[in-house]
Amino acid sequence: MKTAIIQDITTAKILQFGYLTDIALSELESNKQLSLLDKEENVIDLPELTVEDYFVKADYCLVRVKAAEDTSVYFSETESEKAAFLDYLSSIIAKRKQAASTDTSYTARLFEKGINKVAQKVGEEAVELVIEAKDDNKDLFLGEAADLLFHFLVLLEAKNIRLEEVIAVLQSRHK
Repeated sequence: MKTAIIQDITTAKILQFGYLTDIALSELESNKQLSLLDKEENVIDLPELTVEDYFVKADYCLVRVKAAEDTSVYFSETESEKAAFLDYLSSIIAKRKQAASTDTSYTARLFEKGINKVAQKVGEEAVELVIEAKDDNKDLFLGEAADLLFHFLVLLEAKNIRLEEVIAVLQSRHK
């Protein structure tokens, strides 16, 4: 049996863990049908999931799905799963850098304007965040924080630097 991690493709939220038998793995590969077992080899009910893609590794299988209903029937969202959304957002930014139309994508337009414009937007958002930090409006502050984080991720992509590289620097500084 192979360990399976079931992830919502839209939010990057981990929905379920389980095990795939060789037969279940074959079914997944041939027709994207997902059948999971728990530790006691009982079938896990997986309501309304559509397999989008999957990656089979030596010791596990990551199955990315779309959920047709509320995913609260699975795991409650942890802090690490919320942080995983940054990886998902980074992947969207990378796709927009490569293939999005500048007519429909703000992110593509930023990339088209070049690194100087992207860096300038990060600076602008940082200043706006500082201004909001001096006031007591939490919603405005959160909006500016989100804008800064988004533009920071765009800048990383413009520099061909992965978020994981920045995290590694932070981890090396943590004593």
